[in-house]
Amino acid sequence: MPSHKTFLQEFEKWQVHNQFPQGQQFYIYPQDMVDANKILKNELPRIHIEKSGRNLGIDVDRFAVDLAKVLK
Repeated sequence: MPSHKTFLQEFEKWQVHNQFPQGQQFYIYPQDMVDANKILKNELPRIHIEKSGRNLGIDVDRFAVDLAKVLK
C-alpha cells in the first residue's frame, strides 16, 4: 500500500473491508476516441524511474511502449 502523505490508507482499508465495488466508466467516448475508452477500462502500465546523472525522471519512452500494448 502506498505510504505517501496524500494517499488515504484508512479509506483504502475501508474499501477493501467493505468489498467496495469497482466503479464504472461514466462517460463512453465516441468511436473516433476508442483508445480513451481502452485506457480508462484497463490498468495503466507501471511508471519506471530512470536516473540521468544526479537527476531522476520518468522513463516516458518505456511508458509509451507499455501503454501501446494496453491499447492493442
